[in-house]
Amino acid sequence: MLQFLSVSRRFDDGYYGLRDVTFKVDPGQFVFLTGESGAGKSTVLRLVFRTERPSGGTILVDGVDTSAVHGSSLTSLRRSIGMVFQDYMLLFDRTVFDNVALPLAVRGVSKRVMQEEVDTYLERVGMSGYQRRLCQSLSGGEKQRVALARALITKPKVILADEPTGNLDLSNGEKVIEVLRDANLRGATVLMATHDLYLVQSTRLPYVRLRGGRKVEEGNF
Repeated sequence: MLQFLSVSRRFDDGYYGLRDVTFKVDPGQFVFLTGESGAGKSTVLRLVFRTERPSGGTILVDGVDTSAVHGSSLTSLRRSIGMVFQDYMLLFDRTVFDNVALPLAVRGVSKRVMQEEVDTYLERVGMSGYQRRLCQSLSGGEKQRVALARALITKPKVILADEPTGNLDLSNGEKVIEVLRDANLRGATVLMATHDLYLVQSTRLPYVRLRGGRKVEEGNF
C-alpha cells in the first residue's frame, strides 16, 4: 500500500530531512513511525500526502508513483488519504459539524447523507452531541477527536496520523488509539507518527524507527 524506495528529502538550505529511507506498509497494516523530534517522521507523512516532494527515490501509494501525479490525479490521491495533523488544522470559528462535514461538502454529498455520516463518525470518536459547538471552545483532546472524525468520514484507504496523542493526557490518548485501531480493523491502512516509544512497545504493532532522517530499525516488539 505504501512503499518508500531509497527516499531522500533535501531542503533549500541544504538540510536533509530524510536520507535514503526504504520501508513498506502492507495493505491493512497499522505501522508506527517513531523517533525523536526532528527524526523525519512528519516529513515522511508530508511526502506521502504530496504536500512535499522527494529529492530522490520513489514513493508508491497503492502502486502509484506519487511524483507522477498532478492535477485531478493528485486530488484523487489526497482524497484516498485521511490526514490527522499534529496541530488539528480545524476551522476554530466554525462548528464541530462544519469541520467534520467539510470533506463531504467538497464532494457534493447531500445534506441528509452528510448529517447521517457526521452523526455516525462523531459517535465513533465519542463526540456525540457536540455538533453545534464551536471548535475554539473545545479542549485539546476534543479537538483531536474532531480532527480524527474529519479524517475518517470519507472512509479513506490510508490514514496518516502525525503525533495524534502527543499533546493529550493518557485517557484521551487511549481513545484516539482505540479509534485508529477500529478504523484499521475496518480495512484502513494506518501509518502513525509518534515519539512515544512506550506506546509502540505496549501495542506490539510493527514500527519503523527514524533517527536524523535515516531509518535505523524496523520490526515488532
